[in-house]
Amino acid sequence: MTLMTLCRGTQAPDSSKLEMLDVSFNNYRSENLGSGALAQLISKSRLTCLKMEVVSSISAGHGGCPIVTSDVVLALRRNTRLRELWLSGNRLGDAGVETLMQVFAPGGHSCLQVLALRSNLIHTRGLQAINRALWTGTRLRTLLIGGNFLLTEPGGNEGVEALRRLVAHVDTGLPSFLDSAALMVEHVAQM
Repeated sequence: MTLMTLCRGTQAPDSSKLEMLDVSFNNYRSENLGSGALAQLISKSRLTCLKMEVVSSISAGHGGCPIVTSDVVLALRRNTRLRELWLSGNRLGDAGVETLMQVFAPGGHSCLQVLALRSNLIHTRGLQAINRALWTGTRLRTLLIGGNFLLTEPGGNEGVEALRRLVAHVDTGLPSFLDSAALMVEHVAQM
């Protein structure tokens, strides 16, 4: 069964019995799986865990599937079942993370507890967006953000420390006492 078949199958209420879906390490193109279909899957399924790591290795501007769109964010804001969202390795960048953080804006119903954003080309601007979004209060318990450029710019260390006060478990990919020495590791991870 393909992901597109699953997305189409969600048009009937409760048609999908899936609770966990892992489509990591696949290339989906916009013409085969649009963000509307992904949003529909998030909205209508019983998923509690969705893993879409390294699915847009072809950038969205070059035929890849955009992972974080306004449709997907709206579906995530309304979803009351999804607890884990794994988006590592999708090159979201700061703009994609800023869009994704709208999930946690006031008025949403997101129940996300685990968010994986490893290796997504996130810099200090994206880190600031994460901090702002989570400051309002969230159920997020685990944030995986290693392999980004969080410590390569001024304010990165402070931003990571602020996250640690907001989220029970922040994994930067290194023990906390090594975070300040992580500059080269993050650079190599993005190559």
